Amino acid sequence: MPKYAISLALVLLLLVGCGQQSPQETLTAELQAVKSNAAIVEMVVRNLARGAVPQEYAKGAIESSKTSLESSIEALSQLPQVSNPANQDDSLLPHLEAIKRDTDSLLDVVKSGDRAKLTGLADQLAGEQEAVDKIAKDMGIEQ
Repeated sequence: MPKYAISLALVLLLLVGCGQQSPQETLTAELQAVKSNAAIVEMVVRNLARGAVPQEYAKGAIESSKTSLESSIEALSQLPQVSNPANQDDSLLPHLEAIKRDTDSLLDVVKSGDRAKLTGLADQLAGEQEAVDKIAKDMGIEQ
């Protein structure tokens, strides 16, 4: 019986080890998640500004994307390539934090109902997304 238990423990350990992502895979996956969620926020805000979606829908969609963004940004900030880049010009963290701030600002504006500010903030968010895409590409990460 003890032999069986040891064998089972080794198999389980191997299975757990096989499920782990490398830091590069985590970086790629989390950057893709940031990109997708930021794009959702931008699209919803632009549609709200045009009156194409209701305010409550926009609020819910942004809150959902904001939660996912925060989770991805937290995971990314734990990676050495992000927290301590070799080249400070390739630092993703300030742009990721700006995406988070822009999303927070957009959610506040949506909640207040002030549609006049939406387009400018959406443009700001789009600019941060472009900066993240450029840095990721420079790092050799194709999204």
